[in-house]
Amino acid sequence: MSRAIIGASSTDQLDANVAALDFELPAGVRAQLDEASSVPPPSVCQMFTPVYQGWLVSPGVKVGDKPADYAPAVRNWAPEGSG
Repeated sequence: MSRAIIGASSTDQLDANVAALDFELPAGVRAQLDEASSVPPPSVCQMFTPVYQGWLVSPGVKVGDKPADYAPAVRNWAPEGSG
């Protein structure tokens, strides 16, 4: 549900604003508005999806992909105090 915020600087304007609210939408129009508003809007956070990031940053590369020659560092020592 939505509401309009009206403003008036005279009683004539207030009377006109209140009179403008005195109507009812036909059932067919209400049904069309209900149908149109039932579709969820697109995500406003789509820029954080892997698909969008792949398109924006490096077309064709998936987010999280590593270069073909990537190899994680090999740790051959233990931190002090662990053994």
